[in-house]
Amino acid sequence: MDSYDAADSPVSRAEALLCLYALERYGEFDRRIEENLERDRMDIRIAAVCDFVAGQTGRPNRHPFCPAPLDFVSPRHIADHVEDAETFLDELSEDLQSLPTVWEPLARTTRQGYQTNGNLFRQKKPSIARLEKIIEAEIAAYRSRIGDAGCLFTEAWPEKPAITGWSVRLQRGGHQTPHIHSSGWLSGVIYVDLVESDDPDEGAIVFGQHGDNYPFINQDYPRLLHRPQRGEIVLFPSSLYHHTIPIRREGERLTVSFDLVPNRDGDPAG
Repeated sequence: MDSYDAADSPVSRAEALLCLYALERYGEFDRRIEENLERDRMDIRIAAVCDFVAGQTGRPNRHPFCPAPLDFVSPRHIADHVEDAETFLDELSEDLQSLPTVWEPLARTTRQGYQTNGNLFRQKKPSIARLEKIIEAEIAAYRSRIGDAGCLFTEAWPEKPAITGWSVRLQRGGHQTPHIHSSGWLSGVIYVDLVESDDPDEGAIVFGQHGDNYPFINQDYPRLLHRPQRGEIVLFPSSLYHHTIPIRREGERLTVSFDLVPNRDGDPAG
């Protein structure tokens, strides 16, 4: 495992930590985290691995980014920002559906669905420009609500971040596989259109510690299932794994996802 210290890639370092976990070398796992905290303290992948291992083993989460990310999941509603939310959502839906998309894009987590390419907020559509302003206001309100939580997620909040976004249209059988947003700081999803179903869990989002086929010790790990409503905005730390329960009915589930991305050249997160 000496290659861990020489590895430049955060992915390689995260995989090395998972090997230590799988081999039940928990003391060495803790030691590696402590020795490399300065380098890896803002690393989203390693933060996610540490959260998973803590949940599986019952050991303390030694990574300082966001040791309890489920505590920071925050659902709100677009109606807090617009007077006629339904009209705005209808306009947004029409604009989003007019954009070029890719079916199950490579190296992405979308299954049985279409996804836009590039940064959604570069599109010259009035509803999308308005949505960006709503997201900016919601992020500011979120930052004010969570205050100083005693972890780097709040203490080292990026000073000059950017917002990048994309849209996903899931069809029958569509879902998102478990993933994190490793380049983000804060992530979010907005529910523009949903598929009507008698099953309240169909199309729901599940937050938890497990992803990337991590090996289980205990499947009774902390998780949170959220059944979205049209117009909801759900914010959460980018280190938190999440996935969707597949849609079984005909119809489309249309969402906008986004990340608050640190300026790696100038922010404390750099």
